[in-house]
Amino acid sequence: MVQGSQRSSAIRWASDNDTRPATTTGKDAVHTRYKVAEINHTFLTLIPKIEMVTSLKQMRLISLCNVSYKVLTKMLATRLRRVMESLVGPYQCRFVPNRQTTDNIIITQEVIHSMRIRSGKKGWMAIKIDLEKAYDKLSWSFIKDTLNDIGFPTSFIELVHQCYSTSSMQVLWNGEALETFKPSRGIHQGDPLSPYIFVLCLERLFHLIEIAVTHELWKPIKLSKKGPPLSYLAFADDLILFSEASLEQAEIIKTCLELFCTSSGMKVNHDKTRVHFSKNVGWVVKNETSDTLGFQRTDNLGKYLGVQLHHTRVSKRTLNSVMEHVNRRLNQWKVKKLSFAGRLTLTRSVLAAIPSYTMQTVFFPRQLCDELDRSCRTFLWGHTMDYRRIHALDWSTVCKEKKEGGLGIREFRMVNTSFMMKNCWTICSQPERLWVQILRSKYGCGDGIIPKIACKKVASNIWRGICHAWGTVLPMLTWNIGDGKTVKFWSDKWLPSRTVLVNNVDPSLPSEERQKVVADYINPFGNCEIERIRQYMPQDMVSEILGMAPPNGKNEADCIVWGGSRDGKFTIKSTYASLRNHNVSRHNPLFPVVWNWNGPERVRCFLWRVVHNSLCTNVWRVGWGLSTDASCLMCSEQYETSIHILHDCVFAKSVWKHLHAVSNVRDFFETHLQDWLTSNLESEKISWATTFALGLDSIWKTRNMLIFNQVKMHELHISHEVLGRVNEIKFRRPIKLILKDWNGPFRKAERAVPNLEWVVPSF
Repeated sequence: MVQGSQRSSAIRWASDNDTRPATTTGKDAVHTRYKVAEINHTFLTLIPKIEMVTSLKQMRLISLCNVSYKVLTKMLATRLRRVMESLVGPYQCRFVPNRQTTDNIIITQEVIHSMRIRSGKKGWMAIKIDLEKAYDKLSWSFIKDTLNDIGFPTSFIELVHQCYSTSSMQVLWNGEALETFKPSRGIHQGDPLSPYIFVLCLERLFHLIEIAVTHELWKPIKLSKKGPPLSYLAFADDLILFSEASLEQAEIIKTCLELFCTSSGMKVNHDKTRVHFSKNVGWVVKNETSDTLGFQRTDNLGKYLGVQLHHTRVSKRTLNSVMEHVNRRLNQWKVKKLSFAGRLTLTRSVLAAIPSYTMQTVFFPRQLCDELDRSCRTFLWGHTMDYRRIHALDWSTVCKEKKEGGLGIREFRMVNTSFMMKNCWTICSQPERLWVQILRSKYGCGDGIIPKIACKKVASNIWRGICHAWGTVLPMLTWNIGDGKTVKFWSDKWLPSRTVLVNNVDPSLPSEERQKVVADYINPFGNCEIERIRQYMPQDMVSEILGMAPPNGKNEADCIVWGGSRDGKFTIKSTYASLRNHNVSRHNPLFPVVWNWNGPERVRCFLWRVVHNSLCTNVWRVGWGLSTDASCLMCSEQYETSIHILHDCVFAKSVWKHLHAVSNVRDFFETHLQDWLTSNLESEKISWATTFALGLDSIWKTRNMLIFNQVKMHELHISHEVLGRVNEIKFRRPIKLILKDWNGPFRKAERAVPNLEWVVPSF
């Protein structure tokens, strides 16, 4: 989409004096700062935050900058991104590499859980801060001071300053640009550089808070005695402050916020900011503290970063918003006007994605997962409140991988478990993460790389999910040997076969040997002293150990790897596949052929039902009690089964003869359904495989037209229609498939340069 004044071209900067590419203009602006003003014109569009807007405060200002200007700021943002992790503390997650949104959600949810069960004299409070028009109110001098304090080069600071101070703007109102004006403060919301600048400026507030904590003025909260202290969390302008609940702390917090707002130009929105107190805080303290702060008191902080903060035990009712979101989407779609392939696409890409974000940090109740599956199932088969449809195949079959005979739809319970397994893996592999430190200390997991996971009576929802998945994760954890000083030789999984030696050793192995690490069996020359322990283990394990490279003290430390993938890296895809593999049965080799067939998705879905023998034939309908007549309406000679209507029926045979089926595949009319489908769909002639699949689809469609519309098409007309559709597919086939059918010589085509000149138009 073309933005700003780039009306005719998104590639070149449209200007009377400069027709160079946008990338060239952006690079020139880096070296010649005075040119920034030439490309710094911006349109402002107003995006409503709510449906019924009554004030400009309910509108969000989005800057539509020039492409050339965005090239410049993108280059600056890319350079700045490289150092963000070292400049920003661990309590900010937005726009910082190697940090995720879920980090803050998990920490905040753990704080709310601890506040809900807290007892004792000292209470806590959590303040959810709303900054009013944070981007638009940020002072330019404050930005410059922040970059100076960090120590950026003067040239970089001056270039960033000009990106904001030289801008000219026009508001788009009902599609028309209003009068041009120049801002005196604020940064562009929609500019690639703005989020990074805002995060750095917000870090100065946190430095102020840390100074107050260091001087023991601000008293942070700790979820456990050995856990890290928490005084704030930030995700861009989504800010939460934590402290003990008292009047003194309220005064300190108020002073810090006022100092920051005065120097930065930002303003706290008192109407939207809320303060929440822990269970053990009295009513008098709550009222006095909230009055001192000037913020409203609440028992529910609502949503944080798009996820509901749970102040009670998580149940189907507390997660009702997820189900409502799914139902809203279903109500927007007209089920009757969508084909099966269309409903499948929406189910996989939209419905399955809606709960995924919440599932990363919340362990869903089984009832809710079942209800989500039910919604997807009914929508897929076209079931509505007014019109019931029969589900041709059971849900467990539909949820298999495509190569196994399913449609690749994921079951929500397994998806949720996969996300919980990811959290387990992060606890093991990234102990430096802030949320990992908090959970490890809160639930007493120990200092080992592999934690001690145990479900306690009073535990948060996320911890219950981690405990639920831990039994599946633990067998998948293996070790990669580095220096050999961490891995236990007998009790850890470090062999390629993932065998634990202690389960296969002689009982006479001395107890002092069982605690030794791998490095203890390496002599000063770097060789394995296998003779010391050969007598205690089978010969095949001895051979496996000797086949490995011995650990070296110069190597890196031993590290834990994921045994569920080939490269040792954790992915949701491989984890979900490992969960499904527990129930995988032998699958039909025809399914991969169906999904690799080059043609419309609707036809592929039809072929999938044919292979499953689940078409709504009359025999199938009699089996479901929907009819009493199983005869074929096309010939009235035999029972209508899938193989009959597509293969044996007189009408079907006539269509295949017009399509010259016998000349393409021998014994075309002399095979069973599965063999018949295999021999034709795997034909060496790609064009025949296409013709065959479209022929099946046309025969079935003709049969349905006769039943529902009382219209019968002639066999010759059907064959012409099939061949026409084949030609359409040929024109849009990938080049590799076209070359596969090409038998002639191949030579590189020479590019023809047309001789273009202007010709006087004739009137």
